[in-house]
Amino acid sequence: MARRGTTITVISNRFAEIAARLPQETGEIVQKTLLAIETTAKMKAPVDTGALRASIQNEMEEETSGVVYTNQEYSQFVEFGTSKMAAQPYMTPAAEGERSHFLSDMSNLEGQLG
Repeated sequence: MARRGTTITVISNRFAEIAARLPQETGEIVQKTLLAIETTAKMKAPVDTGALRASIQNEMEEETSGVVYTNQEYSQFVEFGTSKMAAQPYMTPAAEGERSHFLSDMSNLEGQLG
């Protein structure tokens, strides 16, 4: 029995263009998401002296990755609680709240680049 094959002819090869744009476009989405997480975390952070809220910031670590953080030593105790204090989450809800927006933006990017 003879085997039938399929021939694919590439008429327009945009792979190099897409690969070149991907890190920058992804980085812009990451940066937008970091700022949104920072803003929401600041709104959700409990305020006693205001130091925790004021210390929340974001930073791009690489072209396509970054972090939202606080340098207050007690921040994890506020976020997760202790045996003597209930948790008052601010960072986790802020990040979770941006998950769907981030995934949507990345999905839209896939459509724009393709």
